[in-house]
Amino acid sequence: MKPIIKRLKGSGKKKVLLLSGVHGEELTPLAALNQLHDRLPKTCYKSITFIFGVNIPGITQRERNFDPPRSANVNRMLTLDSYSPTEMLKKEIDKHDIVIDVHSSPSINEFVLFDKDEYAKGLVAWCNKAKVKYACRYSVGNTIKKYCLALGKTAITLELNALDVIDFDSAKKGALMVQRLLVAAPAKIKKEMDYDIPEIEDWYAPESGIIFVYSEIEGKNDVRFYISDLTLTDKKEFRYFLKEETLIAFPKQWSWINRGEIMFLTYEDLRTV
Repeated sequence: MKPIIKRLKGSGKKKVLLLSGVHGEELTPLAALNQLHDRLPKTCYKSITFIFGVNIPGITQRERNFDPPRSANVNRMLTLDSYSPTEMLKKEIDKHDIVIDVHSSPSINEFVLFDKDEYAKGLVAWCNKAKVKYACRYSVGNTIKKYCLALGKTAITLELNALDVIDFDSAKKGALMVQRLLVAAPAKIKKEMDYDIPEIEDWYAPESGIIFVYSEIEGKNDVRFYISDLTLTDKKEFRYFLKEETLIAFPKQWSWINRGEIMFLTYEDLRTV
């Protein structure tokens, strides 16, 4: 079984590559690309390539990585030669000007994710022009996005919600974000370091236990939850007052969390669309 590749022709100037299914448990990106197919303004691209399921072995075996049990992360493999699906990816990347790699994570609000490096300032400008939310972090990983930027491509990563299942509402939001990004896409991302761009902040669990009962958190700055023992009766309340629209990731409802594990993520410069 191979990835499904669909190609369309447009009337614009740029060749666009849209990726989904790089990690096997990330299914929402497949739905996002499905919603985009045949719906994008043809002026956004000269040609556009959709790859549904880059990591077919991972998807069919319900595994994050490629070729389990080797556990090869497709999003860290592009320095390797002649190793499928890396070989296919490199060939497709070489033929395109713009690359958008769509991923998903558990319990998040949709946003563009990029690294705090020499491309960050240009990516911030792109997101602001497109009016999409973004967040920045420090990372040394050899991601698909980094590989593309180093080749002079215009590239970005989009994070949607849910693992192992499809969140169709998140897919719809992601499709709109991709459309906005393509309309606003610059010809090239300039290298210019900006040390003032804030990074994602990690918040850690103060106790171990089952975490549950949130206030309405999306778009709110009042985050309230409980951590309980196994009886679900002995519980402690924890409450955080965050800056508006800064919450980007939070733990799964009714799940176990250990003291010191990341409880949720915030980003102080997150934009409100």
